[in-house]
Amino acid sequence: MKNTLAALGLTLLSLTACRPDKTPQGEIVSRQTPEGPVLGLSADWLFEDGRPELKPTAEPALQQLAQRVRAQPRTLLLVRCYTDSRGDDNENAQLAQVRAEAVAGWLRQHQVTVPMEVQGLGEADPLVPNARPDGSDDPEARARNRRVEIVLR
Repeated sequence: MKNTLAALGLTLLSLTACRPDKTPQGEIVSRQTPEGPVLGLSADWLFEDGRPELKPTAEPALQQLAQRVRAQPRTLLLVRCYTDSRGDDNENAQLAQVRAEAVAGWLRQHQVTVPMEVQGLGEADPLVPNARPDGSDDPEARARNRRVEIVLR
């Protein structure tokens, strides 16, 4: 019984450590997906609301991201950017694409030499619903959905 509980405790601990909902801005979250390992970061840490340019204050998080990418040799990186569901779908997709290109460009300029594909996915594939069950706005959920992910292949 003790071993079973210990195993369950370890499983629960490892699952909790991967939960993106408790991640402070600027912290990189790792998770395993069928596509491969994914490194995720809040877009709010990297970009001003509605803007495509990287913030000057994003440098430490980007440095950490580049270091982690370089430490895991791969043949391809997918740089994906997501928005929340506010605003026009097409504008969100365009903003996400330009943001993904900005992150990929920064990584290239900082010695990440792996080939990269950029994907601006806008409000597609939210981590959580952008609204509460009663339909009211959920700013915390929207913030979780605004993210940059690097898929390591």
